[in-house]
Amino acid sequence: GDFGRYVFQSALSHWDTNGITMQQLSNLAVKMIFDEFGYDVELHGKFDRNLVKHYYDRGAHKSERIGKKYQWIAFHKVSALVSDRYPLKKEPWNNGQKEYKGPWEPHIRDIDPSLLIRNDNHLKESIFLKNWFLSCAGYDAWAKEKESTTWIKMKDDLLDPASIIQIIDNNRQQWLVLEGFIKWEEETPPEYNKYEIPIRELWYMIKSYIVKRKDFSKILDWAKKQNFWGRWMPESHEFYGVFLGEYPNSLAFEDLRGDFNIWTKEGRGIDNLPAPIVVTDDIYLSEFTHDCSYDKSVSIKLPCKWLVNEMQLNHKFLDGRWFNKDEKLVVLLTNIFEEISFSALLISKQDLKEFLNERGYAIFWTLLGEKRLIGGNLAHNYKGHLVISGVYHFEFDILDYIIGELSSEFEK
Repeated sequence: GDFGRYVFQSALSHWDTNGITMQQLSNLAVKMIFDEFGYDVELHGKFDRNLVKHYYDRGAHKSERIGKKYQWIAFHKVSALVSDRYPLKKEPWNNGQKEYKGPWEPHIRDIDPSLLIRNDNHLKESIFLKNWFLSCAGYDAWAKEKESTTWIKMKDDLLDPASIIQIIDNNRQQWLVLEGFIKWEEETPPEYNKYEIPIRELWYMIKSYIVKRKDFSKILDWAKKQNFWGRWMPESHEFYGVFLGEYPNSLAFEDLRGDFNIWTKEGRGIDNLPAPIVVTDDIYLSEFTHDCSYDKSVSIKLPCKWLVNEMQLNHKFLDGRWFNKDEKLVVLLTNIFEEISFSALLISKQDLKEFLNERGYAIFWTLLGEKRLIGGNLAHNYKGHLVISGVYHFEFDILDYIIGELSSEFEK
């Protein structure tokens, strides 16, 4: 049926099985299901028939009958047997024989056994930001101007991005944002559903880049003249098909996702940055969803491979927290599963400062932001928006506080 055509045959057709047909491999899988795995229609049939009757669904996220689970087991076992014994087929565009390097080929792995976290409790217990948010990151200037266009055009109510980039948690530890997004939304009046009427929103998007100390002045002078609207600067790499535990130093990661240039001068549509830079984060995107443990894909921000290796960080628990060789927590996320107003990848300020000073590097941040209305029927009531852009960096001689400036322009 469909499983045989779209799963079994699709995957195994990559192999040169030296005359063994797909039907013979299918027969072998069926034999395994009955003789080796022990499927018994008298024992399992009633359950399977009732499940199909009540939960018929062709989607991936559903309860599966026992026979179908045995099909999956047989499929992976036959795939292992075939990959052990036969070469991959030659590709029409490549005269050479393609080398088989591991079970991530041909992209049939459907469960990530290294992704075991189910909630954000460990993150909430690792960092507390309530005091910082109340004193530095809270925005409440919604009612200062009642007319929406006037509010959108206002610039003197914008929060200082330096206070968002540099964070002091409730325990007085200082953190820096490697990559983050924070938004503030006006509260919807209780007589309306959320977004039923237009409400006011302000958001900041923060990206960071490491540059060699000798190039710092050159790239900073250039960055101060730029408008980063459009997200044309180099950004993090999303990778999938790789287990979380295989990042960043494994044959699987190198084979599937190791082909990008860590030091780069190329952005989106541009290739003329004045000096090479390192984007400080990567993103794990899990699409291993056939075990039905999640309803959707999982996205996890990670310190970039270069930073992990250079700072000798260890993803000890595979849960978004990274430790140094002394078991100190150095990098962590604010959230993975829960949607919150401030979503960021944070790094210990002290550890980053020491690393930059010892290795001859510097760091700078770019800011994108917007003031706008969202919700309601904006197609007939569009007020324009305020575009915000800026660049920030450490005061280099002191390396203790962040300076920079933003610019903003109203567009309609």
